[in-house]
Amino acid sequence: MKMNTRRRIQSDGLMLVRLFSLIFVFLIIVDHTSSAEPETADETDMIQINIEGTRPELTVGTGLGISAEITNSSKKNAIYLSEKDLTLTPAPELISATGELVNWWAYFPDMERKNYYKADWMEEGRYYATAEVKPGEKITAFWWTAARTAAAPTRRLHSAVGQAIGELWATVLSELKFIFFAPGDYKVTVSTTYWVHPEQPGSQNYHHAVQSKMFHASAPQTVILFGAAVGGLFAYFIHPQARRRLIDSTPSRGRTFLYEATRRILQEIGGAFAALLLSTIVTILLSRISETQFFIRVTVSDLWGAITIGFVANYAGSTILARILNKVSASDTEVEVTKPSIQEQGAKPEDTQ
Repeated sequence: MKMNTRRRIQSDGLMLVRLFSLIFVFLIIVDHTSSAEPETADETDMIQINIEGTRPELTVGTGLGISAEITNSSKKNAIYLSEKDLTLTPAPELISATGELVNWWAYFPDMERKNYYKADWMEEGRYYATAEVKPGEKITAFWWTAARTAAAPTRRLHSAVGQAIGELWATVLSELKFIFFAPGDYKVTVSTTYWVHPEQPGSQNYHHAVQSKMFHASAPQTVILFGAAVGGLFAYFIHPQARRRLIDSTPSRGRTFLYEATRRILQEIGGAFAALLLSTIVTILLSRISETQFFIRVTVSDLWGAITIGFVANYAGSTILARILNKVSASDTEVEVTKPSIQEQGAKPEDTQ
């Protein structure tokens, strides 16, 4: 009887030991899993990318600028970024009319560029910078377009005036490539390859992150002015009254045919030039004024809108220009408000004594 009781006690003790052992092993596994989860989340979500435009509304051509603020959201690891591995991919329509797909390297301000890279497709290599971003810190990268065209002057211009003219000509030609650009919302994408400490840039153990954002883009000012000029010329040659007044103001003097033909050609050139000036001036004014007293609200954002405004402006003549100027001068005039006297406020004369 005593032997059976002793064996039962030993058996129960072994079962308790096994049970406590299983509980202990289970607690170790749970603790290891819970401690490993934050590291896994930290490795998969190391950076945050915030994309912004350099202006409220982007303009294609030489007015396209993008910036990205990159934050290291890790709590313990530094990350490494490279200018050549942090790229911007804009929508093809924002680059050229042919739909060219490009990747632009980033630019880190105030960074020393010691690394050199040259691919087979590159005519000349480029130096680029690498940046270390510590936990919780941020870095800003920039991308922008510049006037690059085959028709731009290649030789160095010695005079400042000549250099300014060359840059202006290159800008105009670059923007006229977007003459049929359709304003609207377009997507830009920032993608980066980054390395987590102790890995260094160039290592095969890298991470990748991508962020996209929609931006509203409009046609460049050169296209708007060109469209206004074309619309003004259409109105000048279609609307005969203005041309007739111009011709009647300088009647023929009965001289030779060559003289009269030359005079008529100069009249037409002068009238066309005046139509160009009137249309472009009115278009610029309407694009700068948000509210007008006309029966329509004007938004000049592409070639066709500019042609329409240029046509209407030249068809209406100087009347529309005078009305716009009167609107601007009336809004800028300050109205003096005089303080009413005590008698006007209803006070009695004896109350003022």
